[in-house]
Amino acid sequence: ARVHWAYEPAFTCFIFVMFFGVINVVVGAFVSATGEVAKQDKDFLINAEIEHVEAYTRKIKEFFAEADTDESGMLSWHEFECHLKNPKVSAYFASLELDVSHAHRLFKLLDTDCSGEVGHDEFLDGCLRLKGMAKSIDVNMLVYETERISRQISGLLEAQSCQVSAALEDIRKAHSNLVQPSRQSVTQT
Repeated sequence: ARVHWAYEPAFTCFIFVMFFGVINVVVGAFVSATGEVAKQDKDFLINAEIEHVEAYTRKIKEFFAEADTDESGMLSWHEFECHLKNPKVSAYFASLELDVSHAHRLFKLLDTDCSGEVGHDEFLDGCLRLKGMAKSIDVNMLVYETERISRQISGLLEAQSCQVSAALEDIRKAHSNLVQPSRQSVTQT
């Protein structure tokens, strides 16, 4: 049995439409499944980061407790320095992603209230803030703050320059007023 020639293009179009319809359904199912996996992956990443921060915080608290030899709840520069002399402690600090090669500078950065001692919360917040390498936002904040301070200093210098110019002009006027009467008295005699 022969099929009429008009049915051939219709059948080809039917196969074409069905093929792309099935492909569309398969792709839709794949995209939906991928979205679910991505959502679960996002939750997993959030939970993993929370666990990482909690573990890091626990390690910092242990370090603080070990370094606070007088158990005052405050860490002095002397206690901090003595604790860092232990090579295991320096390596431990490096594992916490904190650079201790400039220990005194690190202590000053941790001592935000400039009291010469670092409290438990001050130490924890500082270590969390200083963890790892500088990020782009940190560098950009420094650039922004530097530019802001530079503008303020430029404004102050400009204002001072105007004040100095005005003061010099006043001095010149006062000087010329003092010199003119003495010249007039010399010419009259």
